[in-house]
Amino acid sequence: DFIFYARALAERKRKTQPTTAAGYTFIINSIVAFNGSALPFSRLTRRWLCSYEGWLRGRGVTQSTISTYMRRVRSIHRQARVELNDEELGHIVVPFDPFTSYRIPPEITEIERHIDLSHIRTLRDSEPMTQREALGRDVFFLSLYLMGMNAIDLMTCPPPIDGRIRYRRSKVEAKRGNAATMSVRIIEEAQPIVQRYVGTNSAFDFAQRYVCVGDFRAAVNKGLSSICRRLNTPVITFYYARHAFAEIAHQHLGVPLDDVARCLNHSSQTRSITFRYAGRDYARIDDIQRQVADFVAAL
Repeated sequence: DFIFYARALAERKRKTQPTTAAGYTFIINSIVAFNGSALPFSRLTRRWLCSYEGWLRGRGVTQSTISTYMRRVRSIHRQARVELNDEELGHIVVPFDPFTSYRIPPEITEIERHIDLSHIRTLRDSEPMTQREALGRDVFFLSLYLMGMNAIDLMTCPPPIDGRIRYRRSKVEAKRGNAATMSVRIIEEAQPIVQRYVGTNSAFDFAQRYVCVGDFRAAVNKGLSSICRRLNTPVITFYYARHAFAEIAHQHLGVPLDDVARCLNHSSQTRSITFRYAGRDYARIDDIQRQVADFVAAL
């Protein structure tokens, strides 16, 4: 059974690769919500993958996130074929690879999102009228203070150690492996938000509140839409926080683009090789994070 194997695999990786384990567990929960608690390998076909993809789209999950989901399913499935099949003895538990005919949706380049500084100030100083508005504002600023952390990473990142959240960026983990690793300091401004949403086996409790990242993102965006409309300001979405961090750092603080890319955990082939040799300069990243938070506080 795919789900049984995936749970066991996640448990084996929990100590040595906690971010990967959390990502696998998140996918398992999503599949169970769609399919139920049993999924024989023989049922995991191209048609099943297409149905699961359609279900995710219907719940508002973006194509880039679906791409991440499907790469994780493929990773689990391939590990199962290696571990469970013995072709020499004719013992085949996983009979075929559906990913030879199923095409994982490509990631889509995000459109440019600009948010006016006065809008950030208004949102920061606003008083939410509902729990959903509070969620929208909190998660927006949580991402901003944590250097543009994505929704799926907020859901799956492991608990902080020594005041830092160490995780692998889900969007590129399958492509970059260890090069996708990031360590983010929980700065003072983020602490109250972190405490409001503290999780048990993860840094935050969002994965316990929502079945999939699409539901989480939709709730955050509905909260932001409600508060923006009430304040008569342009409606923004969660992802504006990541763009705001980059824009403030580069355009208002003069941080070089290469350093902004490090903060966002973007990569180029040359930079990835350099990181392997020299390591990532978190002191520089921490300094930029502090500068952006101070800039936002002074608005």
